[in-house]
Amino acid sequence: MWFSIEEYEFIIPLEKPTMGIFSQEEINSIEKVLNTFSHLTSEEITQCSYKEEAWTKPKNKEIISYKYAKDLTCI
Repeated sequence: MWFSIEEYEFIIPLEKPTMGIFSQEEINSIEKVLNTFSHLTSEEITQCSYKEEAWTKPKNKEIISYKYAKDLTCI
C-alpha cells in the first residue's frame, strides 16, 4: 500500500526584513518567483526545474552558469 505524506516546514523570521536594501527590480523578481511557485509542492518545483536548460545542458558535476537564468521557462 502506498501512502503520500507531505511535510511542510515554515520558517518564521525573527524580525521584519529591511526591504530598502532591494532595488525595485529585485523586489519584482522575488514577487514573480513567489507568485509562480508558492502554490506548488517541492516535488512539483523539482520536476519543473528538471526541464530547464540549466539542468539539462551542463555535464555531470559541471557548475551551472548564471547565463541560463535569462532563459528560465518555469517562471
